[in-house]
Amino acid sequence: MHDTRDPHILEIRPQAVLRNDREERPASVLRSAAAEFAAALKGCGAAGGPGWCAAAACMLEATAPKPGNVHPGADFPDLSHDDLMAAAVAIAAAIDRSPHDRLGRVILEAVSASRRVTRSNANLGMILAIAPLAAVPATAWDCFDPARITSAVRDRLAALTAADAADIYGAIAIASPGGMGTTQRFDVAGPPPQEILAAMRFAAPRDQIARLWTAGYESLFEGPVRDIAAALEAGLDWREAVVEGFLLQLAREPDTLIARRHGAATAAEVSAAAGAVLSAPADCRERALADFDRSLRAPRRLNPGTTADLVAAALYILLMQAVRSRSEGAMEERYEVRLRKAVHVFSAGHFITLTDEICEAVHGHNWTVGVDVSGPPDAHGMVVNFITLRDELSAIVGRLDHRMLLATENPLLSVTTVEVAAGRSEVTVRFGERRWVFPAEECLLMPVGNTSAEWIARWIGLELLRAMAASGSPITGRLRVEVDECLGQSAVWERRPN
Repeated sequence: MHDTRDPHILEIRPQAVLRNDREERPASVLRSAAAEFAAALKGCGAAGGPGWCAAAACMLEATAPKPGNVHPGADFPDLSHDDLMAAAVAIAAAIDRSPHDRLGRVILEAVSASRRVTRSNANLGMILAIAPLAAVPATAWDCFDPARITSAVRDRLAALTAADAADIYGAIAIASPGGMGTTQRFDVAGPPPQEILAAMRFAAPRDQIARLWTAGYESLFEGPVRDIAAALEAGLDWREAVVEGFLLQLAREPDTLIARRHGAATAAEVSAAAGAVLSAPADCRERALADFDRSLRAPRRLNPGTTADLVAAALYILLMQAVRSRSEGAMEERYEVRLRKAVHVFSAGHFITLTDEICEAVHGHNWTVGVDVSGPPDAHGMVVNFITLRDELSAIVGRLDHRMLLATENPLLSVTTVEVAAGRSEVTVRFGERRWVFPAEECLLMPVGNTSAEWIARWIGLELLRAMAASGSPITGRLRVEVDECLGQSAVWERRPN
């Protein structure tokens, strides 16, 4: 990747990293399970990519004979197993772009693609549950650290914009799911909110997917992911393991789709019935499961659809773990973009408190800013939109140039701004008996504890993350910001998706 106007301003460095992963039964079983659908998955992107894993997860979920859900030989009047398989393939292309595109746009395009091949809403819940996971950089999956993955999901969701909210509301309208009801606030039939997470927080008590978005994905790892993996480890066939994970999740938590359509009491009764199936003696288990399935289909349809969505998301996680596991000696490439430009220099004054009793004299530096971003390249071979990165950093540096940098969160400093004449204000800073007065228009008040190089680097990094997210080019990999006060004297702030 390069800028033809200045080809010497960045460097991309692939690095080989030795990995040694132990093969485990859940991974091998799920790879074999996905192989059963190899023909259908051919059009779903590169094997092991987000789109491929999403399609495979939805196919496995749709094919396992879960009680009260569609599976081969058990269709609904408005939704068949063929519909679910077609919808799984349809969403792959959009989900594949999740690490590098706006999440709202990904969800809208995935839902639109699904509705073009189905008669009714087939997988809105699955898309909403899987898309944030698919947006996590591929490198975050390599060591399969749930804390790192859930933190990366939280970062992506926190960076959503009003445009994402509008797209997600548009996706819900296209899917036209049943059982949503109406609410006085954040009604999905009304205008989209500025912050989609505010709407999700409002919906969380009555929707398990909204709860994932706001309370975190830890419950998914601690529930269905753990349950299905344990069932596979115990020797169950993949279909049996998926049903086991489904029953355990349903017994653990009432299904919110049933609760919205039929009431909380009915949802609780269904959960209790799932628990009873799990408690049945081994020689009665098959009969208990069949009876439970019939009770969910007649005389009225009690579809634990949200529980199925959570199982699909759990399968996505397990498939990502399975397909990204490596045999001994395998190599992985890593890419890093480095930005160093002469325009990313600013001249600014500052002073810092060295101790509770010592404060520096006012002085200045010609500060230099460098930025590194690492992560997997997108389909066009780019780790990050370089032009946007360069321009947003230039704008941030411009705010610092020829300014007096003043810390507003230092408990040892008193910083006040007073209007002294029409259109003219002054900033007064006090440290003990010392006092400085500056023209307000020549100051930058920074919400930091000290204007040290370390905290200036952090301020620049956080501003850059916000600006890139707002521009539609979020930084999802590692971000490193270096601020150099003078030649050979610099400080570094780094943010990793962990």
